[in-house]
Amino acid sequence: LAWNLIGDDGVSALADAFRVNRKRHRKVDLSWNKIGDDGAWALSDAAEFNSKMPAINLSYNHIPDHQRTRLKTICDNRSLKMNV
Repeated sequence: LAWNLIGDDGVSALADAFRVNRKRHRKVDLSWNKIGDDGAWALSDAAEFNSKMPAINLSYNHIPDHQRTRLKTICDNRSLKMNV
């Protein structure tokens, strides 16, 4: 999914799917997708509800520092992996 410019709306839809889908996917590469504050919030919200979230690569997006911190904290507490 890298380099698809899905943005906040696209990643929010994906986060909704992660929230309800308990299957364990290994990795999802969301790098270079223009994901910002709203998209990062949606992913972190989904991570709070689903401990089987895949490892997610969020490199080279537009995620503000406060959302990076929130994502890292949630992932550390839930033993999830996200490269932010």
